Amino acid sequence: MGVGTCHEDSIMEEVNGTALMLGDADDLTQYIDLDTWQIVQKPPFPGTLEKPVISVDEEAAITNCPIPTTIRIEKHMMPMIVDDGSFESSFDTPGTYKIICNAFPYLEKEYIVTCE
Repeated sequence: MGVGTCHEDSIMEEVNGTALMLGDADDLTQYIDLDTWQIVQKPPFPGTLEKPVISVDEEAAITNCPIPTTIRIEKHMMPMIVDDGSFESSFDTPGTYKIICNAFPYLEKEYIVTCE
């Protein structure tokens, strides 16, 4: 099932056993509420970056993460799953790091951490 903006004249139909909602969609900013079948705007990600500038080996923390949240650090291969509401990471090389957070139904959020 796709998500997005649907015009007032949108209709539901079934194709090969799958329900479809016809209309324009933007799955980056909206989702379908499965209780009401209404298009809903995704709310902002509720997490908070505690310190945007840290020292080498000091921890950067993002608190108030929904459970579960998928975290990716740009240029690192493996995503991590937050299952306790908080993410901590340290960096051993100075630089700027982009931390990308995803949790349904929230908008994707990018945080920038500078390690000095």
